[in-house]
Formats: sequence, structure tokens, C-alpha cells
Amino acid sequence: MRWRSVAAWVRRDRILAAVLGACAAVAAIAAPLGVRWLWIGALAVAAVAALIRIVIVLQQGRVESQAETLELSRRLRVPVTRVSDIDPQDIGVEPAAQSVIDGGKAPQYLPRGVDQTLREAIDRAVENSDRWIVVVSGASKTGKSRTLIEALRSCRHGHRIAVIAPRSADALRSLMTAPRPKWPQGVWPVLWLDDLEPFVAEGVTLDTLRAWHEETGMPVLATYGGKGSERIGESPGMRELAELTRTLLQHAWEIYLGATSPRELEQLPPSIQPDVRAAIERHGLAAYLVAAPALQRKLTTRRHGPGDPECVEGAAAVMAAVNWALCGRTDGIPCQALRRLWVAYLPMGLDPSDRRFEAGLEWARRPVAGNVALIQGGDTLLPYDYAVAMVRDDPFADDPRDEAWDLALESAGPAQAFAIGVSAWTYDRTDKAITAFGHARSDPSLPLTGLASFDLALAHRRAGDTAKTREAYAWAINSGHPDAAPIAAGALGVLLQQLGDLDGAREAFELAIDSGHPDAAPRASVNLGILCELTGDLAGARKAYEQAVASHHVGASSMALFQIGALLEQQQDLQAATRSYEQAFELGSGDLELALGRQVVDAKREQILAWRSESRV
Repeated sequence: MRWRSVAAWVRRDRILAAVLGACAAVAAIAAPLGVRWLWIGALAVAAVAALIRIVIVLQQGRVESQAETLELSRRLRVPVTRVSDIDPQDIGVEPAAQSVIDGGKAPQYLPRGVDQTLREAIDRAVENSDRWIVVVSGASKTGKSRTLIEALRSCRHGHRIAVIAPRSADALRSLMTAPRPKWPQGVWPVLWLDDLEPFVAEGVTLDTLRAWHEETGMPVLATYGGKGSERIGESPGMRELAELTRTLLQHAWEIYLGATSPRELEQLPPSIQPDVRAAIERHGLAAYLVAAPALQRKLTTRRHGPGDPECVEGAAAVMAAVNWALCGRTDGIPCQALRRLWVAYLPMGLDPSDRRFEAGLEWARRPVAGNVALIQGGDTLLPYDYAVAMVRDDPFADDPRDEAWDLALESAGPAQAFAIGVSAWTYDRTDKAITAFGHARSDPSLPLTGLASFDLALAHRRAGDTAKTREAYAWAINSGHPDAAPIAAGALGVLLQQLGDLDGAREAFELAIDSGHPDAAPRASVNLGILCELTGDLAGARKAYEQAVASHHVGASSMALFQIGALLEQQQDLQAATRSYEQAFELGSGDLELALGRQVVDAKREQILAWRSESRV
């Protein structure tokens, strides 16, 4: 489907109105009088007036067109054009700083083992497969963006594809309204999201991408696992944000790309020196090509090059920018904000003068090779994502300081505050998580409100504030969010049961069960069964456990089968109890160990063996 420019139609109508107005003026005055010279003069005057008006309208059209082009340039990383005509560095491929492979900053592509699979996935997505999202996932600097664009260029439909690459989530949403991008005749627009994580953290959901697909009929291509991926992890505080990403990935062709393998590296030129080849094998080709070793050496030694003096001011600037990112900010830090935060990372005793800051920032922005530096940007500064990963993965690195958390929250919108709360949770900064999640739910119109309130409840519970925990769970339930509401209902039921409010707990569990949520409902059924046992309702407990088993949810089913086994054991039906216990172990002993404790599970296994050896079963 192709979009048309409304402004073009408006401009055409203005020109037509100007011409018709001129002709009408001549006919109205000259024709009734029968005066030829007046007719000619009027025609001349009207023609000049019309011409002036036409020129003005045309000029307005040019200005409007230029304004549209400028506005689109702010929203798109590259002009809309065929993928074959795009410089890969403009849409996310890092420029290489190397001389070991032909091509300089854009080295010759080293074929990867996933190339054929990726091409086939793109072709099927273009041909309106039920999976119209293609994602290349992997760690930072494994070559995801380069591999994806090379597959796009060489796929069966590559010659017809144009790339639409929005700069941000807001830019992506704005593309669904005028002025919309136009593309050349006969090409197909593919949405390109290099680094999916910041888009998800800023509120892009499956529905957002589905709207694009339904409007254009074309797929979405993305990379996952680069900048910001540490904020979409598997720790408890990140579960909801991870769920948003997981939902996207479940509807995608997700193709994992690891570091270059020994077999892939066999394609390197044989002329490469042994020490260089060893460095490539250690860091991976993509990371080596963008100067990862030099970045790591500069950050750890605080020296730009061997023999240079240490620059503690520059190292402080890098650590301040990195910690801004570790606090959950996926956007750049304004230079003036970095100036404020830099003081907190400057060694004690040093004068925090503007002169020192400017010298440190110059050091941090000085490229180690090509244009790769620890900090990049002008008025807004971004720490290089490889530097962020180095600090994040260093077990001896300090956690972000209070000044970093406070500054990150100071200018954050609700969506950014949610990401900050997730990061604060992972660093065990419950106080900052409470502040961040409270801010994140301040705008009820955002889809993250329910998730933020659920996480706020978790933070309050970690802090030991039961009243605020209940309030936050209730808020999440009332939000109606399809994930947050049922999960919060189940969690509220557990809390109320612990507080002795069994009627309230039953009501909450039943609310979660009635939601039909694939995770919350089965778990709530198990918890309802346990509650029924506590109140002596063994028939109700058995019914609830069987409902959990019927859901085929692995964790809930294994727990329910174990509980059924315990009921049967109480009734002295050891044969049926043994079958139920063993079915629970087969489904997932790991889930049982997590819920009951490994000693309980091991003891039950020993008991079953004893029953069998005594021939009682």
C-alpha cells in the first residue's frame, strides 16, 4: 500500500483556484462592456495577479515540501530509499577501525552460518507469512546489524525493498500519522529497528508493530541484545518489561547470532598476523573491528595510548555517562547534566573546575581508532555500548551512585522512569525503584501503568510496607492490563493469605483464575487448592489442583500433581500417590525444588523408593 501526500493535493487546488479567479475577473468586467482594450488590459492585470498568486502558492509548496522533508529527516535515520543504496553505517552498523580486511570502515562481509536461514525468514515475512517480525538476537558486538542488512540485501526480494528506520519510539509512532514517508515507485517498505530494547522501554508494543504491518503489509526487522539489553533480562524486577519483549519475540522469527565461530573465522585472509587472529578469536570479529581491545585498555588504564599520562578527569566522565545508562536511561545524557554528575565520580581532592571537565570530556571523546570513542556525541552524549557492557559485567565495579539515580529520574518521563525502576530493582535499590515505579504509573494513558504498579507493589513488599503493597496490587488489578492485572490478583491472594485474610485471598485467586491468563490462572489454581486444604475443603482443593493440571502449565502442573500426591498419601492410597508424585517429577522437578525446597523433593523421592522396595506400591 502506498501513502499519498495530502499537501500535494491542497497545493494543486490552490493553483487551480488562482487561475480560475483570474479568468472570472476578465469575463465579469470586459465582456459586458464590449471594450477590447479593457478586455486586454484586464486580462493582462488578471494574468499578472494570477501569476503572482501562482508563484506564491508554488513557493509555499516548496517551503511545505522542504518542511516535510526536514521533519522526516528528524524522525528517520536515513532517507527512504532502496536497501541497496543505503550505507549500513547510517542504520546501526558500527564503522570499523581496522586494516586487516579489505574495505576500511566498511570491511568486506564475512559470511555467517545463519545467513541462509535469515534470508529465508525475511523472504517468508515479506510474502505475508504469519510471522512478519524477524529478529537477530545476540550479545553486543557480534555483528547483528551487519548480518541482518546483508541478508536483507541478498534475499529474494532484496532488490525491491526500502528501509524505514525511525530514530526513536516517538518517531515510530509519528510515522503512523501525516506527514508520512514516501518511497519510490515499485519498492516495498520494511520497518528497521536497530536495537529493539530502547523501543520496548519507551512503550513500543506488539500492537504498535501490528499497526505498521496492517498499514503497509510489510515486515519488521530488528536486532536484540545490544544497547539496553541488560534492562530486559530475567531477574524478578525485570519480569514485566521482559514479558513485553518476550511477547514480541514469540511472534517473530528469532535467529540467534553468536560471536564468530572458528569455522567462520577460517574465511579470514591467511595473511592476518597470528597476534591479530588471536585477538579476533578472543573478542570476536565484529568487536575487534570496532576497536573493543583499545576501548577496554583505555578504560582500565585511564591512558589514551601507551606512555600517555593518566586522565582521571576523563575516566570520571566515562563512568558518569556509563552509570547514567546503567540506571536505565536509554537516551543520551545532556552535556550539562554530565557536568553535574561528573563531580560525583571525580577523585576527592581534585578541583571540579570547568577546565578539568572539558579536558576530561575531550579525552573521553577522543577516538581510539577511526571514530570509535568511549563517549560519543555533542550536546547530548552517549557512552559506547561496549563500555557500558564492560562496566556492567565487571564484578568489581561499583554500583551506580545516588547522584546518578537522582539525576536519571530528574528529567525522566513515565516510560523512562519504568526502565529506571527495573534497573534499580536489579541493583537492589528498593528506594529508587519505589520512586521510579511511582512516577512510571503517573500517566494512566500509557500501557505501562499496570506493569509499573505491579512492580511498585513488589518494591513495597521488599521494603516491608504491607499497606502500600496492597494498594499497588489493587491499582494494577484496576488498570485492566492483560498481564499485570491477573498476575497482581494472584500475588495479592498470596499476600492476603499470609495476613490471615482467607476470604480476601480466595476472592483474589478466583479473580486470577477467571482471567484465563496462561501463567497467572494456573498458578492461582494451585494457590487456591492450598487455601482450600488449610480450611479443610479437600474436595475443593482436589478440584483446584486438577484445574491447574489441565492447564498444561509446566510449573503449576508439577506443583498441583505433587499436592494431589500428598492428598492421596493422606488417604493411604500409596499407589495413586506414587504415580502422581512421579508425574510431578517428570514434568519439572526444578519448579518443585524452587517452591518446596530441594530437601523436601529429595526426601519424597527417597520415600517413594522405600515404598517400592517394601513392595507396598
